[in-house]
Amino acid sequence: MRPLTDEDPPHLGPYWLLGRLGAGGMGRVYLARHRDETGARLVAVKTIRAEIAEHPTFRARFAREVRAARRVGDVWTATVLDANTDGTPPWIATAYIPGPTLQSVVDSGFGPLPSASAHVLAHRMALALDAIHRAGIVHRDLKPSNVLLTAAGPRVIDFGIARALEGTDADTLSSTGTGPGSPRYMAPEQVRGQDVTRAGDVFSLGSVLAFAATGRTPFGDGESGIHALLFRIAYEEPDLTGIPESVADLVRDCLAKDPAERPTTEEIAERTRTAPEGAWLPPSLLARVHRFAAEPVPSEAVREKGGAEKRAGHGLAVLTVHTSEPSEPSANWDIDPGPATPRPFTPPALSPRADDTARTDTPEAPAPKHPRGRIVAAALTVGVLAAAAGAYGLWNGPASPQKRTVDATGPGTDFSGAWTTGHGEDSPLLVVRLDIPRRITSASRIDVVAATGDVICRGTAFATSRSERQLVVSEFSMQAVGSGPAHACGVPSSMRLEGGTDDSMSWVETKSSYTDVQRVDPGAVHVPAAMRGVWEDGEGLRITLGEGRLGEVTVTGELTSANATCRWEAALLAYQEGTLETTGAQPSASAPKCPAPRGTYDYELREGNPGVLLRSSTSEAGATTLHRASSDTGP
Repeated sequence: MRPLTDEDPPHLGPYWLLGRLGAGGMGRVYLARHRDETGARLVAVKTIRAEIAEHPTFRARFAREVRAARRVGDVWTATVLDANTDGTPPWIATAYIPGPTLQSVVDSGFGPLPSASAHVLAHRMALALDAIHRAGIVHRDLKPSNVLLTAAGPRVIDFGIARALEGTDADTLSSTGTGPGSPRYMAPEQVRGQDVTRAGDVFSLGSVLAFAATGRTPFGDGESGIHALLFRIAYEEPDLTGIPESVADLVRDCLAKDPAERPTTEEIAERTRTAPEGAWLPPSLLARVHRFAAEPVPSEAVREKGGAEKRAGHGLAVLTVHTSEPSEPSANWDIDPGPATPRPFTPPALSPRADDTARTDTPEAPAPKHPRGRIVAAALTVGVLAAAAGAYGLWNGPASPQKRTVDATGPGTDFSGAWTTGHGEDSPLLVVRLDIPRRITSASRIDVVAATGDVICRGTAFATSRSERQLVVSEFSMQAVGSGPAHACGVPSSMRLEGGTDDSMSWVETKSSYTDVQRVDPGAVHVPAAMRGVWEDGEGLRITLGEGRLGEVTVTGELTSANATCRWEAALLAYQEGTLETTGAQPSASAPKCPAPRGTYDYELREGNPGVLLRSSTSEAGATTLHRASSDTGP
């Protein structure tokens, strides 16, 4: 616990503040005691930052979530005792739980919990989540730093806040460093920016349990960056090496990609009701927990004065308790450790606003280039994470742009023409094509095609500012196309394009993250007659290439095995120099359970041979050779 500063009030409502337990993007957390009580009951009071509280919809959402949280009770949780959602600042008080976090126990030398402890942990977390869900709340941010260990059992804390945060806008969340969910423990649907249900908490429970049992997260710790981490969560299988047999099957079931295939909290509680032999915690850890609970706390406020700490009562104990600042990186920090100090992560949606961009001097040197595949993959994963945190605009209706005109061919870089993010080395998850007219007006906007592995979208955008080397594209109005499952069109609220000196262009995401954007042939995508038709590889793969408008779904795939027939579809992106580029594939409505191929695909005739088609992808080694189907008469 840290002493109070001059910025901290002496009390919040009926609670005298004793010291700071922590601070984070949302606000501050204080250790406090009721002003009218002489007993020793302590509370943890969490405040909300003014930038968030001032949002017009936050307080109503916060009040609703607090009312629901008060119904949860104390079933392996920290009881919500009091709140003032109309105060300045708004605050919520919960029972103070004197116990170390699961994160600190595993990371501070004790290591993973033994099998029996992990089994009990699963049971009690399931009971806690069940109580939370019955109150109408989805936690959305279950992680090891939100699980406290006590002699009686674990306690789940910090529920009922993330939902209120989701009502705020992108600028508020991003500027305060706040966002619901922590990347390592997010569910795939949360990563993709889709609705998070109770099943999302079950996925997080599986990830927390895997961490508790092995000391590592099942999708990696983010050594290769947050973008790769989120990609693995959304599309790859977890690493369950070393998980004890008593909970291995449970963890595997909780981490199912499809929410419908995960067990419910009731089912988890029943499966773990009978614990294996052994105590809740081993003696050495139990002694540590007891020592933690016995640490003295100040009876009066501890406040900094002139750089010195005033100590009162029995003295100041150094406590490791739950705070609003997670002990592992949150959705707003770059997880890649590197040699430098961790730095705040700024998502692509935080490109300078139009009025800021006009006043910013554009550097003379061209933007540095990076391997396109890695950055394109990063672009999507950052995008879906920002969508999950509200930092991306999801535009699904007619746009209402201001009446203005931007000349794409003005001084400096000529931004007019067709551009795509292209393909890369690490399974690009997001591809974007922009067709930019010479004069951008409300009547002649930028045509946009954007696709991920989950959805293909087509629509328009507007250029909100332009300088000699920079064009800011925003005001996206997108609609999903194709027959696949309906998902929101997650596109950046703005894209900052910077021109190079050699007719190249980059999409500037952050100060150190760029995506190469390539010029392609403008206009409609022409599929040569020699390519159109049905192609097979002789092993159950069947591809049909058709012709249509830009972004139209005219590429379908079918893979037949002994067990099932999977179907997917993709849209046209570009054709030039003999290569047909398509968007990422997505499952078609006729086979929603089948996974689509990862990445994007290129098609080209082998040395011009109209009977042999090569399909290549950065997500697969080599190329697949296809021959025209015997039932297809060709062009």
